[in-house]
Amino acid sequence: HNMANASTSANPGQQLGGAQDLHSSFPSVKTTEIIQVLAELGLLVNADDIARPTQSVTIRCFMAFLDGLSGINQEWIEVRAKMVNQLDYREVFPDGMYWRIFNQELKELFVAAEVRDFVFSDVVRPQSKRFKRHLSGLINFWRFRSDRLQTYEEVVNANIEIEAGVMERRRTEEEMRVKLEGLIAKREAERDDVAQSRNNNIRSQETLMDLKTKQKKLMGDLDQFKGERQECIQKHTDLSYQAQLWATDIKKLNGRIISSPEELKGRLDQVQQQLQSDKVELATEERRARALESKREVMMALEMELKSCVTLLEMLEGEKSRITEQRAARDQKQDEIEQYQTEVRDFITKVSQTRRQIQSAMDRLQRLNKGFEEKRAAYQAKTEAIHAALSDLNRRRSEMMDKAKAKNQETAELEAKFDRITEEYQAFCNERTQERNTICHLAEVYIVGIARAREIPIDG
Repeated sequence: HNMANASTSANPGQQLGGAQDLHSSFPSVKTTEIIQVLAELGLLVNADDIARPTQSVTIRCFMAFLDGLSGINQEWIEVRAKMVNQLDYREVFPDGMYWRIFNQELKELFVAAEVRDFVFSDVVRPQSKRFKRHLSGLINFWRFRSDRLQTYEEVVNANIEIEAGVMERRRTEEEMRVKLEGLIAKREAERDDVAQSRNNNIRSQETLMDLKTKQKKLMGDLDQFKGERQECIQKHTDLSYQAQLWATDIKKLNGRIISSPEELKGRLDQVQQQLQSDKVELATEERRARALESKREVMMALEMELKSCVTLLEMLEGEKSRITEQRAARDQKQDEIEQYQTEVRDFITKVSQTRRQIQSAMDRLQRLNKGFEEKRAAYQAKTEAIHAALSDLNRRRSEMMDKAKAKNQETAELEAKFDRITEEYQAFCNERTQERNTICHLAEVYIVGIARAREIPIDG
C-alpha cells in the first residue's frame, strides 16, 4: 500500500521529538479529558484506544480535528486528490495524492498548535506517548480557540445589550422630549391665563383689603346704629306708653271740659303740642331705624361678597400651590433631560470612537483585499503558466514515451519538478483559501457591526 510505503523504518521525527516531550509549550491533557473532547467532536473512543492507538484511530482523531479547526474533511481531500489524479502519470500513485494532501494539512495544523515534531509515521505507526502528546497539543489549541470564540460571543452579546439599552434610552428620551414639549406648550398657552389670574389675584387682594377696611368701619357703624336703634325702640315704647296715658287723660279732660273749659283747653293744646312733637320725633326715629335697616342689609350684602372674595382667595391660593408644584415638576424634568442629554453625548462620543475604529479596520480590510487581489492575480498568472507547462508536457508525452528508455533520468527530474510544483500550488491554494475565509469572516463581522451601529436592517 502506498500509505505504508510513505513511512520509513527509522522515524527521525520520533527520535528528535523525544527530547521535546518534556519541554512542550502546552500542558499535558489527561486521558479522560481527551475522551471528553473527542466525544464533543463526535468520536467515541475509550482509554484503550488512547493507550494502544491504531492507524484507523489516529486517522479518525486527526480528521476530526482537521474538520473542527480547519474546516477540512475527507470529501474536501478526495475532491482535490481527484483533480490532481486527472493529470498525467496518475498510474504512478493512484491514491498517493490523497495521503500527501492529508499529510500536508496535518502538518499545517500541528504547526499552528505548536507541535513541531509531527511526521506522517505518527499516523501509520502511532505510538501511545506521542499520540497522547499530539492530542494534548490539538486539544489545547481547540480550547484556546473555543475560549476566544466564547469571549467574542460575550462581546457581541454585550454590544447587543448596549445597543438595546441605547435604543431604550433614545425611546425614553424621545418620550420625555415629547412630554416636555407638551408641558412647555401648555405652560406657554396658560401663561396669559396665569398672568391674568395673578393680576386678578392682586386686584382681588386690594379689593379685599378695601372691603375689610370698609367692613371694619361699617361694623363699627352697625354697632353704633344697633345701640341707637335700641335707644330709639325704648324711646318709642316710652312715647307710646306716654301717648296712651295722654289719650286717657284727654278722655278724662274731655269729660271734664264742661266745668273748666279754658283750663282744660289750654292743657289739651299743650298735650296736643307735646303729642305732635312726640310724633315728629317718633317719625324721625323711624326714619333713622329704616336707614339703619337699609345699612344693615348693605352690610349683610357686603358680608356675603366678602365671603365670596375669601372663597376666591382660597381658590387662588390652591391654584398658586398647583403652579408651584408644576414648576417644581418642570424643574425636575429639566434636570432629568439634562442628565439624559449628558448620557447621550457620552454615548455619541463612544459611538464616534467606535466608528473611527471600524473605519480604520475597514481601511485595513480594503488594503488586505487589494493585496490579496494582487497576489491572487500573480498566482493566477503563475497557475496559468503551470497549466501551460503541463499542456506542453502532455503534448510531448507521446514523443517521450517512445524515448522512455533513453529519457528515464529526465522523466524522473520532471516528476520531481511536477511534485514540487503541485505541493507549492496546493499549499498556496490552502493558504489563500484560509486567508479568504478569514477576510470574509472579518468582513461579515464588520458589516454586521456597522449595520447595527447605523441601524441598517440586514436581510436574512
